[in-house]
Amino acid sequence: MEAFGEESEGVEFHLETPDKKIQFHSVKRQKQGGDWSVADLCRANASTGRSILGDLFNKRRTYNNAQLRFVSATGANQLRELSERAETPTTLAEFRAAISGSRDLQAAFADRIVPLCIGEEEFAFRSLKALEVVLTSQRELTRRVEQRIEILFYCKNRSNLAPDEFRRTIAEFILENLGPTLTTERIRAFVDSEGIGIRDWKTDRTVNDAVNKINRRYLAITETELINSSQIVRNESSQIINALSTPESHGALLVAPGGYGKSCVLAQVLSRLAVQDVPFIVVRMDSLQVCSTSRQLGQRLDLRASPAIVLAGIADNSSCVLVVDQLDAMSLVSGRNPQMWDVFQELCEDIQSYPNMKMVLACRDFDLDHDHRLRRLGDSQSGFTRITLGKLTETDIKKSLATAGLGELTLNNRQLEILGVPFHLLLFLQGDPSSDFSSVGELYETYIMYPKI
Repeated sequence: MEAFGEESEGVEFHLETPDKKIQFHSVKRQKQGGDWSVADLCRANASTGRSILGDLFNKRRTYNNAQLRFVSATGANQLRELSERAETPTTLAEFRAAISGSRDLQAAFADRIVPLCIGEEEFAFRSLKALEVVLTSQRELTRRVEQRIEILFYCKNRSNLAPDEFRRTIAEFILENLGPTLTTERIRAFVDSEGIGIRDWKTDRTVNDAVNKINRRYLAITETELINSSQIVRNESSQIINALSTPESHGALLVAPGGYGKSCVLAQVLSRLAVQDVPFIVVRMDSLQVCSTSRQLGQRLDLRASPAIVLAGIADNSSCVLVVDQLDAMSLVSGRNPQMWDVFQELCEDIQSYPNMKMVLACRDFDLDHDHRLRRLGDSQSGFTRITLGKLTETDIKKSLATAGLGELTLNNRQLEILGVPFHLLLFLQGDPSSDFSSVGELYETYIMYPKI
């Protein structure tokens, strides 16, 4: 932080990563009067003759492979678009072609960026290619830092760690050590002196046992809903897996009426994730005591933090999936715990800090359509791929009947339509399959009256 000499000129800190790459960070809280334009960033200061972007780009002259970061709480959209357009091209000619459709971007590059680089177009292009523009508010930055603290650290005396207090402790340590290099070893020693340990979630048996217990409990519940004690493979499970592998997707939203087998489809998805060694945690919103925060939600599940934070720690920056079933339990229309919506929202905010974490959600269509809060999850702007779960096919039904020893049973079209709902088929097989029925009500009545062993 605030290194001595030319290294600190125009940047707040620089970071050397374990693979020896150097990042220079120019951090601005905000600009009075609006967003940062490229002209603002290139304009020379009257007293120093230097500019914000000029100082940042000059680091590339000293360190040829330096990575550049411009961080601000207010927008710098034109600069961000230039850096994003420079990301893919490998030559200056390709970059010119990438901005050829925008006069504003062409002018910003030719009239502002290139003169800043003393007319060296190739250097200007390479500097933009090395640049990442990060826009974040102080509140969001604070939230993300405290999430990382919850993942990384714990009190050795087993008391609860207060992330906000520890954040201030780290900040004081840094402010007392401006200038000299802060090595990993030195920071670890300071943390240790404060009675704080560094957690390795992947090897923490207690945490992993708790997560495995949560997932096993969920799968055990879905097994009670299985027809003939086995899964009927549904195509929708493959659609969910495909959505999870799509980079721009936040995940999948599985929608269907009650009784269509949403939880069983999720169980099929979890089996495939397990085969792929993708970490996951399942949360059922209908089986939890009411709480107020995502951290309390984690505690209800015997976890030490929010399920998203625990999952991120276990995954260690690799791909992972948080599954939330029974969203309709929070519905304003028919849910038992509508007050849990704020907890779910906080859980979604937790996930935003982890780009490799996706979500799979499941909800009844009635509640999704009639609750304005849930309805937003199904919008095209939500980032979730909406997948509608249909009825069982006639082939699925007849295969299940054959497995149950009823392969010779003849059903009419109305009966096949009713049994296309998996829950109805389960009732039929667990009731008296020899009884005739022509409505769902008759099917229920037969099931209730049939003696159970």
